[in-house]
Amino acid sequence: MKRQLAALAMLVALPVSPAITSTASALEFKPGTRDAKVVQITVVNVMAHFACPNIEPDSAGVEAAMKEFGITDNDLVDKRYGPDINELTASYGKDMAAACRAIETGFGPNGDQIRGLVRPRAVPKKPVEGSFPAGSAESKAALLVATSTFVNNHCSSLAVDDEISAAALSALHVSHDALYSPAFALDAYQKVQAYEGDPHGCDLAWKRYGMDGEVTPRVLTKKR
Repeated sequence: MKRQLAALAMLVALPVSPAITSTASALEFKPGTRDAKVVQITVVNVMAHFACPNIEPDSAGVEAAMKEFGITDNDLVDKRYGPDINELTASYGKDMAAACRAIETGFGPNGDQIRGLVRPRAVPKKPVEGSFPAGSAESKAALLVATSTFVNNHCSSLAVDDEISAAALSALHVSHDALYSPAFALDAYQKVQAYEGDPHGCDLAWKRYGMDGEVTPRVLTKKR
């Protein structure tokens, strides 16, 4: 679930990733290194889940690659990889169709970069469309992901407790198809924008998810 939460945060960041990375000129980690593979596995997983209509993640292949390179779930949510993840996501986002073809070539069953991370979709999934009702489990999940994304990028005095956040997301029992849908991404993205438009956005996030949070307590902690 921690890996899923990280993937969802990236999904929400897809529309804004060029702005996030506008000051970064190149990837920090050298190609071929373990660190670079962490970045690739994370980005490819999200792209295949959300952006590419003809491929999907191969969970067995992802697990095998992580084992081969000594990568853990904690690595996939390690914030030090954030700048490179955003940079690579922005690069892919310039031409999604070309990016999906490149991912299939580089990371498919016969991939020339990391083999077996993705596979062809047997049947293209119909996306969940529309908006989620206020108060629904999907809307609550979108607020949780949006809050985590906003705090990680804008609130220097706050930190997200990944374990509690992942448990809170799991407890909402939102379907996989809904979580990885354009509707969810848009809902969460709009909630991020609402935070960004509020001069007291960090205080609001704390009120909702802090020690005595009105929505879910202890998702956020204060840095010492």
